[in-house]
Amino acid sequence: MHTVFPHESYENLIRNFAHKIPVLLASHPSTAEFAIAVEKLQLENVLDARFTVAVIGQMRAGKSTLLNAIIPLSQNSCHLKF
Repeated sequence: MHTVFPHESYENLIRNFAHKIPVLLASHPSTAEFAIAVEKLQLENVLDARFTVAVIGQMRAGKSTLLNAIIPLSQNSCHLKF
């Protein structure tokens, strides 16, 4: 199964998760203590974070095929270095 959705959908998913999870955790006595910890994570900051991805593998293992499949989908929101 191949699922692709726009970056805006990803942002909305993260924002909704960041707002709903602490409320859900706080609503049950056994998970209430985790609500504060999750809020401190400031999950929405993930949307602005930069990260590096390294693709490592044996020769002819499909590394280039993977990158060629990902790059056209991510060019609008990523800076790529080779």
